[in-house]
Amino acid sequence: MNDLIEELGRIPYIIVSGKGGVGKTTFSAALGYKLSDQGKKTLVVSLDPAHSLGDAFDMEIGNNIKRINKKLYALEFNPVQLFAVEKQVLQKIVSPEGGPGTGMLPVDDEMIDLLVDMQIPYEFAEGIGFMKLFHSLIEKKEYDTVIFDTAPTGHTLELLKLPEFLDSFYGKLIRFRLRLSKFFSRIKAIFGFGREDKADLTLKMLEETRNIIKAVRGILTDPSSTEFVVIMIPNDMSIFESERLASELEAHSIPNRNIVVNFVRIYSGSCEFCNTMSKFHLSQLKKIKEIFPKNKLWVIPYISEEIRGLDKIRKISQHIGSMNIEGAIELIKTGGIIE
Repeated sequence: MNDLIEELGRIPYIIVSGKGGVGKTTFSAALGYKLSDQGKKTLVVSLDPAHSLGDAFDMEIGNNIKRINKKLYALEFNPVQLFAVEKQVLQKIVSPEGGPGTGMLPVDDEMIDLLVDMQIPYEFAEGIGFMKLFHSLIEKKEYDTVIFDTAPTGHTLELLKLPEFLDSFYGKLIRFRLRLSKFFSRIKAIFGFGREDKADLTLKMLEETRNIIKAVRGILTDPSSTEFVVIMIPNDMSIFESERLASELEAHSIPNRNIVVNFVRIYSGSCEFCNTMSKFHLSQLKKIKEIFPKNKLWVIPYISEEIRGLDKIRKISQHIGSMNIEGAIELIKTGGIIE
């Protein structure tokens, strides 16, 4: 067991993020395989709408938890679908079909749209779904480790802003509730409806969501509970986007001690192109080392075959944490070859 695997093996919640195309899903699958092989009951959850976790494992997964092997499980989660279901529940609460038993006159469609907020941005709907899934996993405590394979960086950054957004959304609903409160009171007095009305139920649901997000934020900012692993590749666009993500994580007090540089060409031989790429990656690794002085930096070499299926995932898992950035720099300098 190497230092990275030993450290991540103590963390119950691991979130993997980075620019699109850097190998987040393959890394998540391989890390899940490695930890399960160490005896940890591990769940790998894909949060990326363009799910490729099933492709990595070379099997159908879908939106129900699937057992991959003895200790490894996987799920392709659709947070927007979950949020859509919750909006339907909310809509039912405030719709005329709720009947007088819920304590309020029928609400017209325009008011329903305002309450349910059908125009909620995709990223925040995704974030609310993620938070609710996270909270349910916290409560059940069924797995030793849960690895979240997230969508590309932009979605992750929007997720970090979710509490502020929900406060704004919540405030809008409170103002809406206050505008109607006098009307509700008069109607109740005339028709003798019960004390609890539909707007109260709506606000209750919102308050529960806020409490869930508050609880999840507590876990996300706890270094003993969560590690946010940033994955990058050795090119400038990925490096600079990773730098921006790391800054946002620091601003939100979310632990990010480890960064993984994927697809690093380590080669010295007769292939001129391979030699050129290896030299370029050497200069990029030196740059990465300067930009991220506070992080533990790990390297996964470029493997010249398609990574699909458990055998290939196992092969990648053997490289996780086996080489730090200093070791990779030295190996390239001395003419090492990894194919």
